[in-house]
Amino acid sequence: MIDTINSVEISEGVTYIDSWAFENCTNLTTVKLPSSLRTIGSFVFRGSDKLASINFPSGLQSIYDVAFFGCQSLETISVPASVTTIGDGAFSYCAKLKTIDVAADNKNYLFEDGVLYNKNKTSIITCLVSREGEYIFPSTIMYIADYAFYGNRQITNVVIPSGVSHITQLSFADCTSLKTVTISSTVKNINGTAFRNDKALKTIICEATTPPNMSYPDFGGLTKSTIKLKVPAAAVSAYQNSDHWKDFDIEGIVTDIVETTTTDTNVSITNGALTISGLPAGSMIRVFSLGGSLLHQQLSAGGQTTITIALPEAVVVDAGGKRVKAITR
Repeated sequence: MIDTINSVEISEGVTYIDSWAFENCTNLTTVKLPSSLRTIGSFVFRGSDKLASINFPSGLQSIYDVAFFGCQSLETISVPASVTTIGDGAFSYCAKLKTIDVAADNKNYLFEDGVLYNKNKTSIITCLVSREGEYIFPSTIMYIADYAFYGNRQITNVVIPSGVSHITQLSFADCTSLKTVTISSTVKNINGTAFRNDKALKTIICEATTPPNMSYPDFGGLTKSTIKLKVPAAAVSAYQNSDHWKDFDIEGIVTDIVETTTTDTNVSITNGALTISGLPAGSMIRVFSLGGSLLHQQLSAGGQTTITIALPEAVVVDAGGKRVKAITR
């Protein structure tokens, strides 16, 4: 029966659409929502492949988990100022979605460069499937929502920043171009489905000396032995003795700071902060992972410039157009 539904109009006076109400209505093309609507429940329009647009009423307050997940024809979303809750995966895996227009006076969310955040950028709600190029996590991020990067086929390198303690379910699943993941030492728990079907994944750099806990230890069906796991040298035996990690191709990495100096530019790490001195003001500074992923860029302040970002095991610093040095932590 649901295959025959192509248009839905919700009556005025309705304030809540219950979970799963129109899930997998694969021929649904038109939805009209009443001005009285305040809440869209979980999974309501999930998998409605032909739904290309939807207009939210100005009084809408909540859009719950996975509400529009997998709406492959959906191209634009406008979030009114009244919205206070957007659940995990609400707009994930929407292949044609190009933008999420968040009202300027919305106090809870913002959309920037293909990514939906909470207002203070401590949480990533959704990264659009259509987003191209490298993605650099803001250093303020503490939470990555379920399904946040689900189905993004462009992303190749990910550095999970310090402050994140848990990598959630399916957060990077079906990212089929993802090759390298760096996991900061603050991560304590990893959902085993987080990297499901990431068949290009070749290297995981895990900075924690204590192996993070992992649910679903099959690691999303990936063959662990084909993935290089780089961990602090002193922690190799801990990972080798962990039921969740022992089957990876484990390699120890040097964790001491190795500092060298060029004749005109000095680069060092002190208390986790990257410091560059000796560059003229206005010079471009770029910080890359060893895999070539751009982690950060900014202009030199002149004299001494300090950068605080989540750093992988080693970085390459391009200062003023000259690649001057790699630092191993």
